[in-house]
Amino acid sequence: MTTQLLSQIRLALMTHVGKYEAEYKRTVIDTYVYLNSKCPNLKDIYSFAFKLEHGYNDYGYWKFTVEPNCSVIYAKGKESSCLPSSCLGYRIDAIKLDRNSKKYAEEVVTAFASKLTAKLECVTNVTVHHLDGADMRITAERDGKKIHIEQRCVLKVSPKGKLFNQFPALIYVDNKFYAEAAYKKLFSNE
Repeated sequence: MTTQLLSQIRLALMTHVGKYEAEYKRTVIDTYVYLNSKCPNLKDIYSFAFKLEHGYNDYGYWKFTVEPNCSVIYAKGKESSCLPSSCLGYRIDAIKLDRNSKKYAEEVVTAFASKLTAKLECVTNVTVHHLDGADMRITAERDGKKIHIEQRCVLKVSPKGKLFNQFPALIYVDNKFYAEAAYKKLFSNE
């Protein structure tokens, strides 16, 4: 596969950075609202009682998804204090949310492009039939066999509350479905 085509795919993915940023922001805000309904202003989110009552999963959602995008709300005149009693809670910080959503979007594009690169190495006659940033359909040839790949990018949240992406793919070789590992094994002798 040519580096020119990979550059075109990466460029096409870059046009959807705004979509990935919006997806990240929506997830953070929805999770913040959900957690805030259980613990107003999230003041006691670090307490053992919260973890005991709501489980460590909710705490994980806070720690990995929401907290990096929040600022502390301090009692008036206690802004420099590190004492827990001076903390009135947490709120979404627009600057942090923007920064983190941009970082997330760039990581998605890089990860998606490298996943595709791994699948498309050593192929010829590549045709991109559909490319929409999160979904793509590509056909190619490899060792005289017809390859058809449908790739997606899906945002998930781990059981511990950390955002991550999966890139599920449907891969067909000569119209026969192959799991990703079987596809790699099929062409591993090259």
